[in-house]
Amino acid sequence: MSRLKTAAALALLEKRAGAITEEDWQLAGVVHEVSDSPRQRMIDTLAQAKTESNRVRAEAEAHRAVVVDSRLSEHAAQRAGQAITRKLNSTNGTGWVSRSQLRRSMASKDRDHFEVAIDALKLSGQVEER
Repeated sequence: MSRLKTAAALALLEKRAGAITEEDWQLAGVVHEVSDSPRQRMIDTLAQAKTESNRVRAEAEAHRAVVVDSRLSEHAAQRAGQAITRKLNSTNGTGWVSRSQLRRSMASKDRDHFEVAIDALKLSGQVEER
């Protein structure tokens, strides 16, 4: 329909109101081909920009997830270290506490972080192990 309208417009430009010629129809096809090319380039450019935008957003979300996970793990290890320290302080200097006893005294959500916490406490010199 669009090509027909373009051919009619070409005929009117030639001051022929009666009929559309074969030449008008062919020229209308050329006009549409020329018009389709920049339109398709624009569609492709917009699609590429959207893809790039999605990629950048996904990378930012992934980075955010890594940071959040790291911070949660840090916090959990600190919480586990505090639980260990509390248990050791509650013994009133009466002696040593076994590793299993320390681990069992912790909340279940903190037990997964026991090793990281005890290693950090040993490294800082707050806890001795034998």
